[in-house]
Amino acid sequence: LFQAVSAKKTSEDYHKSVFEEKITHLQQNHDALIAKNDALSAEIERLRNELRDANHRNAVLNQKVSESERTVEAANQSKKTMSQQIIAFQKAEAEWSKLEREMREELVMLRKGEVCTLLRVGSTTLQWKET
Repeated sequence: LFQAVSAKKTSEDYHKSVFEEKITHLQQNHDALIAKNDALSAEIERLRNELRDANHRNAVLNQKVSESERTVEAANQSKKTMSQQIIAFQKAEAEWSKLEREMREELVMLRKGEVCTLLRVGSTTLQWKET
């Protein structure tokens, strides 16, 4: 009986040590998983912060792109307006040049006519004095 009790006790001690070893192993696995979970949580938080910063930078860049597009559009509109003004000034200059040329031609004709008139008046006066 003593042997049976002793064998039973030895078997219980063996099973107890096996269970304790399994519990220790499970506790180590649990601790390792907790450590990995903590590390992953920290990495997730770091990535969230990085994503938030990247989204903010992206929003700022999008705003700058929008402002640049508005500036380019305003510059293009200004360029278009100035091109139209240049064309209008060129047309006005061409008209003024044409008018100036016509006025010069008319002035030349008037001067020629004035000289002819003076010559006629002068010859009439000479004829009158001779008579």
